[in-house]
Amino acid sequence: MNGFTLANVSSMNLNFLVYVSNLYINHKESQHYRFPWLPIENNVLLSDKEFNWKAKNLWNHIFDEISEFENSNEELIKIDIDINYWENNKFPFNILFNMNLAGTKFCEDIKKSFESWYWGIGTLMNDIFSDDLVKEYYDRLQDMAELNKSKLRDRSFYLQIVYDKPPAGWKLKNENMITLAPNMRLPAIDELFDICKED
Repeated sequence: MNGFTLANVSSMNLNFLVYVSNLYINHKESQHYRFPWLPIENNVLLSDKEFNWKAKNLWNHIFDEISEFENSNEELIKIDIDINYWENNKFPFNILFNMNLAGTKFCEDIKKSFESWYWGIGTLMNDIFSDDLVKEYYDRLQDMAELNKSKLRDRSFYLQIVYDKPPAGWKLKNENMITLAPNMRLPAIDELFDICKED
């Protein structure tokens, strides 16, 4: 029997990076706002170039770290680790703002705003978006494996759900998971099959 599983997860840490990125995007835009729109003083923000570099590197680091623990066999461990990382400030989100008193306070306020959204409607929205996708992709991957007389890997693969499309250039997939958002093009079944099949 094949031990392949497909599941959806929604990392607080990755969703928070999208949240902060959208704040920066909204600060520059005069129309076509993204969630959340909040008033921001210039003295808390980094330059666009510095923010983009730091945010991309932090995203890629978190993505890789989360990808490793996503392969644990215990579902609750995965959820607990992500929450534990968040609650214990494992990742230095404060580097995404100016290192002054205003920047530090703004970062803490934004984290509170994010938590109220994430624990409220945020996770519910991500689940509604992705729950049916898991079953549909799983069934299609099983059918494709049978059709091609091949097997799926004996491990878990994750649809990492974020609420909005991450900026271009941020890592979106590896051998353990792929990032999806409601406003992103969904991966073709062939793309997922290539990642999930046994070598």
